[in-house]
Amino acid sequence: MENRIRTLTIKDIADKPNEYIVEVVVESDEDVYHAYCPVLDGCHSSGDTETEAFENIQEAVRLHLEVMIEDGKFIPDIVADKGRFFVKA
Repeated sequence: MENRIRTLTIKDIADKPNEYIVEVVVESDEDVYHAYCPVLDGCHSSGDTETEAFENIQEAVRLHLEVMIEDGKFIPDIVADKGRFFVKA
């Protein structure tokens, strides 16, 4: 399987009504699927199936963004548009 880039929408993080849209990559590696978000350094996950890897990376991205917001850290390459934030690779 080739790498698949999928768009992921995360809403209402850290009690804020914002929407974050990020791209994640899901790739197969022998008998497991690996997923990561290129713009969130260190944000990786995996699963036995592509669907499971995608579901797991959704939770990993949510938690990663929550911690960044709570710690007051900069979220890379954000463009605000009507309450939505697009994180671009």
